[in-house]
Amino acid sequence: MRLQERREERREEKLGDGIFDGIKQLQDKALDLLGKMEADGDYRGAVLAAREARECLLSANELLARAEALKSGGPGEMIVKVVHVVAGANENANDHRLG
Repeated sequence: MRLQERREERREEKLGDGIFDGIKQLQDKALDLLGKMEADGDYRGAVLAAREARECLLSANELLARAEALKSGGPGEMIVKVVHVVAGANENANDHRLG
């Protein structure tokens, strides 16, 4: 691999890392908001925060899948582990209606 190719690859890795870190920060904020909304009894807000956290997780997963496909030289078999995390989940959330 030529020096220029290695530099380009490192630059792309840094960009990808920056995007991934940004997605992770947004997910953390969404999870914090979810906990606050649940603590305040704002279940509509909690649902919206949970959706945002889910979207961040899906975006991060897509970014990782693309990076893995590129790293392996193109599309191929890949195993992706997705972990769903809900901060401050309320055990009695089913007792409340979103009226």
